[in-house]
Amino acid sequence: MLNQLETIYQKLNLSAIKFNNLKETSVKLATEKSQKEIIEMYGQLNAADFNLVNLEGKTVQLSDYKGKIVVLDFWATWCGPCRAAFPNMQKLVKKYANDPVEFFFIDAFERGEKEDIKKNVAKLIADDNYTFNVLFDFDNKVAENYKVKLIPMKIVINKKGEIISVNSSEDNLDALIKENIN
Repeated sequence: MLNQLETIYQKLNLSAIKFNNLKETSVKLATEKSQKEIIEMYGQLNAADFNLVNLEGKTVQLSDYKGKIVVLDFWATWCGPCRAAFPNMQKLVKKYANDPVEFFFIDAFERGEKEDIKKNVAKLIADDNYTFNVLFDFDNKVAENYKVKLIPMKIVINKKGEIISVNSSEDNLDALIKENIN
């Protein structure tokens, strides 16, 4: 929305200084509101650490990624909206491939045997040529810790390991990453 407002300011030859002041105030208020909501939800801003195994069988620990922006995308193979968001998420993964940004696609809420779940996930990822780092939350403990009630749910964690956004859209994710990358 700020981008649209900036375009309007430019078309009407309005003051860039006034727009920047408005933008700065807007971002500050939005950040404060978001932090308050995150603290109400989780009791703190710090992201809960976890260890999960990825599609390649390697253990991934969240705290190892401090110093990077981390996007957690909770999803399941049976979730249509999750899969519908994947093409845009792939664009973001590709766009930030050389930046200090990590995307973890946390598969949760599946039914069946672990090996069957792994096979189904591997097939889905391979069939659509996604380059996602998929993590398996077989017992849904990480999803519970992050209070995931509905999927897809995306959580953004800043370089300090603090949650800065819960349930952002793909468009908002791009703006949040840009805003926090430096």
